[in-house]
Amino acid sequence: MRIVFWVLVIALAAVVAVFAIDNRALTTVEFAPLPYLIEMPLFLVILGSMFVGLLIGGAAAWLAQGRWRRKARELARRDRQREAEMTALKARATAPAPAGAPRLGAS
Repeated sequence: MRIVFWVLVIALAAVVAVFAIDNRALTTVEFAPLPYLIEMPLFLVILGSMFVGLLIGGAAAWLAQGRWRRKARELARRDRQREAEMTALKARATAPAPAGAPRLGAS
């Protein structure tokens, strides 16, 4: 499985390298309401836009999953409480009964 991963990574890197070589032409990027103009290679504009989109999409997905992370934390906390309660009950059940105490299940 590790070999498949590295083959895919190398193939993707080769595709990105060929893309960058083919799109070296300079282009002007204008930030519309601002008076800024930046001249950069086309591949940087495209790859940069894809990266910004990836960050925005990742942030949106992370924020949308907030309630599920909160629910998982709540369930984990409840699980720890129940485990502690079960351990305490097992310890109490296996502890020797004090002298003179009635035994459960004895006839």
